[in-house]
Amino acid sequence: MNKRPHTSTDNLGNDSSPTNPPYSKKQLLLKTITELDFTGFVDAPPSDPNLPEYARTMIINQQKMLKQLNGLLRVASELLTEQKTFDDSFEQRQREHLLVITGLPESTEQQPMDRAASDNRNVRQILNELNIDRCLPSAVFRLGKQREPGSKPRPIKVQFPCTAAVVEALRNKKKLVGGKFKGINIRKSMTKEELSKRNELIEICKQKRLSTKFDFVVYAGEVMLRSEIPKFKQNLKNLPQNNINF
Repeated sequence: MNKRPHTSTDNLGNDSSPTNPPYSKKQLLLKTITELDFTGFVDAPPSDPNLPEYARTMIINQQKMLKQLNGLLRVASELLTEQKTFDDSFEQRQREHLLVITGLPESTEQQPMDRAASDNRNVRQILNELNIDRCLPSAVFRLGKQREPGSKPRPIKVQFPCTAAVVEALRNKKKLVGGKFKGINIRKSMTKEELSKRNELIEICKQKRLSTKFDFVVYAGEVMLRSEIPKFKQNLKNLPQNNINF
């Protein structure tokens, strides 16, 4: 017997289920307002000639109220859209101050603060290797809860007071290839959508490597042969603007 997927209805009458995930309250309100349509109610006057005058008056008054409500909802929709744009812009500015380090083994210290201190020391050694001297990091922290021994190490986020330190670290990340920090990677902080796209590119790159035995890599948001990178860089230099960090 097939079980129907669980669904629930929120206060605005929208269904949520495993295939229709719930929205945030702000997104849900904006979606509901956008889908409202009072046109047929507001613009159509009572047409029944047998309608009593008091009923006609009530309907006309209700139509006026709906028209006012429609206007207020449109204003609310515009304000919510502006707020979302501001929030997205603020989050983007915050991400520009963040560097993500992956592959750094978890500390084996017993006490939580000792593990945090160990991560901090290791991160500073990595920053020394990257020749970062613009500023000290303002925060260093692991993402997520502590995992079982032997598990893949959690990423580390490093927050800087200035964006220039992040740009410089990304520019110098080749210095980590080989030596003490072999296997450790750094990247910019990404949104969930950007991270999902990056994971897709990594999977495509793996498949191309397996099927062709050629040296494909993910570079500047593309899957390409490593030998093509110099040509790709040269083409970018010829563009009027180039915002990609290598």
